[in-house]
Amino acid sequence: MTEDQKNEQTAKRDILKCARTLFAKKGFEGVSVREIAKESGQNISMISYYFGGKEGLYKEILSDHMKLVSGAVNKLFKGHANKEMTAKTFRAELKSLVSIFVNMKFNNPEMMSLMQRERVNGLPFARDLHEQIIGPLALQVVDVFKEAQKKKIIRSGFEPGVFLGVLFESIVGYVTIYDCGMRALKGSLDLPKDKEKFIDFLTDLFLEGIKK
Repeated sequence: MTEDQKNEQTAKRDILKCARTLFAKKGFEGVSVREIAKESGQNISMISYYFGGKEGLYKEILSDHMKLVSGAVNKLFKGHANKEMTAKTFRAELKSLVSIFVNMKFNNPEMMSLMQRERVNGLPFARDLHEQIIGPLALQVVDVFKEAQKKKIIRSGFEPGVFLGVLFESIVGYVTIYDCGMRALKGSLDLPKDKEKFIDFLTDLFLEGIKK
C-alpha cells in the first residue's frame, strides 16, 4: 500500500468516525458537511470526493453497520446445515443470536442511537439497505426457527418473523431505557457488568414463550 493510499484510508476513517458521532447526536438534518469536515480535521471537499456528499456518507455509515451485523449472524449460522437440530443446539443458537443483539447495543451505542432515529423517522435512508443486507439474513434466521418448529422443538402457531422483530426491538428498547436510569429497572442485574447473566435470562425468557 502506497503512502497516498494510507493517507486516503486515514482520511476516510476520520470522516466516518466523526460523522457517526454527530449523526447519532443530532440526526441527519441536524449535521452539516462543514461541521463534519471541521470535527474530522479534513477538507470539506473530501466528503464529496470520497462519499458523494452528506447523504452518501450517511448511507455508508448505515451500510457498514448492517454488514457488521450481517457478518456476525452469518458466522453464527454458517455451520447450521451440518448440525443436527436438537433442543440443545437450538437454545445455543438462540442464545448466540441474543448475544449478538445485546453486544450490538453495548459495543456500538452510537449506531443504536442512529438506527433508532431512522426507525422513528420511517427509515428514510436505511430502508433499501435494510432490504438488501438484513432482509436475506432475517429469512435465513426464520428458516432455522421453522426447522425447529418442524422438529417440534418449539411450538407452532407463532410467526418466526414477528418473533425475530420483537426479540431485537425488546432488547434494544430495554437497554436504552435502562441507560436512562429508570429506578424501576434497577434490579439484580447491573449492566453491562452482568451482561452474560442478562443474555442467559433473555434466552430462557424467550425460549419459554415458544418451546413445545
